[in-house]
Formats: sequence, structure tokens, C-alpha cells
Amino acid sequence: MGKIKYRATDELKYSGVEWLGEIPKKWGIPKIKYNSIKITQGPNPNYDLGISDENSKYKVLKTKDVYDDVIYYNSADSITFYTYKGCIKAKLKNDDILIGIVGKGSIGKVNVFKYKGGLQFIFTRALGLIRVNRNSINPYFLNYVFRSNYGKEIINFGIIGSTGQEVLQTAFISDIKFPMPKISEQNILCNFLDIKIAQFDFIISKKEQLIQKLEEAKKSLISEVVTGKLKIVDGDTVKRQPGEMKESGIEWIGLIPRGWAVKKLGYLLNFKNGVNADAGQYGNGIKFINVKEVIDNDILTYQQIPNKVKISKQKIAENIVVNGDVLFNRTSETAEEIGMTTVYKDCERVVFGGFVIRGREIKNDLILNFKRYCFNSIEVRKQLISYASGSIRKNIGQGNLKNVYLTFPEKSEQELITNYLIDKERELINIIKKSQLQIQRLRQAKQSLISEAVTGKIDLKDWGIIEEGE
Repeated sequence: MGKIKYRATDELKYSGVEWLGEIPKKWGIPKIKYNSIKITQGPNPNYDLGISDENSKYKVLKTKDVYDDVIYYNSADSITFYTYKGCIKAKLKNDDILIGIVGKGSIGKVNVFKYKGGLQFIFTRALGLIRVNRNSINPYFLNYVFRSNYGKEIINFGIIGSTGQEVLQTAFISDIKFPMPKISEQNILCNFLDIKIAQFDFIISKKEQLIQKLEEAKKSLISEVVTGKLKIVDGDTVKRQPGEMKESGIEWIGLIPRGWAVKKLGYLLNFKNGVNADAGQYGNGIKFINVKEVIDNDILTYQQIPNKVKISKQKIAENIVVNGDVLFNRTSETAEEIGMTTVYKDCERVVFGGFVIRGREIKNDLILNFKRYCFNSIEVRKQLISYASGSIRKNIGQGNLKNVYLTFPEKSEQELITNYLIDKERELINIIKKSQLQIQRLRQAKQSLISEAVTGKIDLKDWGIIEEGE
């Protein structure tokens, strides 16, 4: 990315502001309000005015639409002309700075409004607006200040309110002091950061794409092996020949390997819904498996279960989970999470919650690790998702699970398959973890670069502005 030149220590002075440290001697340290035309919080729009129209040219930006690296203009909520007109003072102009000011996770998200299409936008009360004096401040420079380590520290310091009701007041934003070079130097600095950040983001994007491809390759490999399309020979996968296949008897499944069985889960597992308890019963007692543990893990151990519930001995006996039991998620806001499974792999006693369905083997046809892979195969997941019902929340029941088809070989081949998949999965996970660590370090380096640039540590006297496309 090229060598970066830093200012000598004798070119710097102490800023007098905690967290900011030293800045160049010629830079100022004014409050934001002295270089802004407008600093305000958004209104609370009346969405009941007029008839809603998804094709409306009027939209409202919320914290869900504003992020440090992007503003999602097209997916912002549509509003009527009358709602827009009622909040006309909140009409956004290009170069307005938007910053999240309400809600944990949203406070401090910041970006510059820049839209060239035919839509008109307002913003809500969860966002603050800074409209700077363009004669003295480049809005993109102030945006970078907010994204720097100093900006994040000062914003965190200004948050007030209890958990769940955190707020960053616009009066506090107005009084924030920031490092301020001349406008010409701000322009150079923004150009420098735009180019360098784009370089970082390009590399990060490539590594994220690699991770996505590896995840997809892992899913595809698991599905092709556990459904018999590939067989394991001398520690590697080989495509089965037509003569090794037979009709499954199920039209949409088609051919399966000779010697393999195809059965509905109702003939393999007994199903039961989990225990429900009053709010006061949670926090003590026996550990219980909740939806989150099912969604987050394909194999689950006792140590990975954080929650407890106090129930009677009879209910414990009825809802006990034993080594090898399969747990299904039975409800979710999205169909993609319906029927997600984990296999309990431990001997410690636990129970399972009411949003989970337990599947316990009838005849011990499947080894534990094969369950881990086969229930998460693409073919089984498609069946489970197809049974999801409900408009607001998606649900699946025991009756649906009983009708899901599963193909599987004898236990000796299951053992061969799972040993191979465990090794291959470990290899892929190691590559993914290495890429994730590289992404983490790149993001840290990007953050440091922004912080060093906006506080003047980087010397850009010899940096000539590079136009887009050069």
C-alpha cells in the first residue's frame, strides 16, 4: 500500500483533549458547533398520513440503514408524501452527516448523506444530523474523525441512559472538540484516506469472498458424501458409478447407493417437545438447551449450555437429554432457521426447552457423528425448510419432522464417512480461521490509519490529490 511518512515530534503539540493526544502545531481544536450550520435530532414521523405506497419517491432513513461504510438508500422504508411533508424540516441534503444517537449498537454509526437519484429523504429521531459550514469543514473529514479511535472514545463517553435506553444527545455532539487543519489540508487528507481505505476494503472483500467459498465448499462436500453421491476410497472422495446405484423409491430423491436405506424420520426417531416453565424458575437448577444452542452448534456439550431451569424430578425425567439425542429448533422468525439441529455429545444430565424438539433414536441406526452431518446436509435442510409454516413466526412440528426422508448406509460406512469429514472439515476451518484473523488485523490497521491521519500524525505535504479513476 506504499510507505507512509509520519510527522516529526517537534511538529506536534499536546491538544489538551483527553484521548486525542498530540496534533500538529498549526491545527486548531474547535467545537463542532462553531463550524456547523445545523446540529439536530430527527423527528418522530407520523406514518399514518396518507396511503402507503412501496413505490413512493419519499423515504425515511433509520439507524438500520446507516453504517460507517454504507448507507442503504434503496432499501430504506417508503413513506407517503403527507408523512414527508409533515417532517419537511428533516429533509436531507447532500453532505449532511448522519450519526446514530439512540440505542446500543446504533449509537456512533456515522456516514455522509450523498444521493444522486430521484428519491427524497427524511431521517428519524434515532439519528442526529450535522450540517457543516463547507467553507471551513469538509464533511468527509469530520466523518473520518467520528470513525477514528478518538471519535469512538468521545462518543462512548457521551452516552447517557440505562441499558436498553442509551442516548447520545445532540448538545453533547455540538460541544465535541475535534482536530481541525485548513480546509485545503482536509481535502488532501480525505483523498488520501478514501484511496487507502478502498485498498483495505478491496483486500478484506477478497478474503471474505474466500471464506464464503470455503463455507459453501464445506456444505457441498458434506452433502455429497452423506447422501452417497461420493464415496470414500483410500482417504479420498470418488464419484460413484451408475452400477453402484439403485432407485430410492422416492421420485425426487432418485438414485441412492446400493446397500443404503431411505427412511422417514418417524421410523428412526421418537420426537418430544421440550419443557416450559414460569419466568421465576429460570436461573437455577438443571441446565437446559434453548434455541440459541441448537442454532449455534452442530455438536453440543454440557459446557456450552449456559442456562438453567428449576423443575420437578418428574419433568426432568420426561425431558432429559442423553448422549446422541438430536435437538431440532421448532420456531423462528425466518424459515432458514427452522429445523436447525444439534446433537448432544455428553453424559451430564440436561433438559431441553419448549422451543426445541428432541429426537431420540428408536433402533440405533445412526452413529453420533453421522447425525451431526446428515441432519445439516443440503437435502435434509431443504425438506425441513419446506415444512416451515406461519406468517409472523415460522414453525415446524413433530408431524412434519416424521415425514422428512433420510438416506444412510450401514454403520461401518457411516464411520468411514464421518472420519473423513472430520479431517476435511478441520482443514477447511483452519484456513477459514486464518483468513478471519487476517481480516481482523486488516481492520485494525485500517482503524489505526484513520486515527493517525485525522490527528495529523501522518505527513501528507507531498501527497497530491488523486482524482477518481487515476
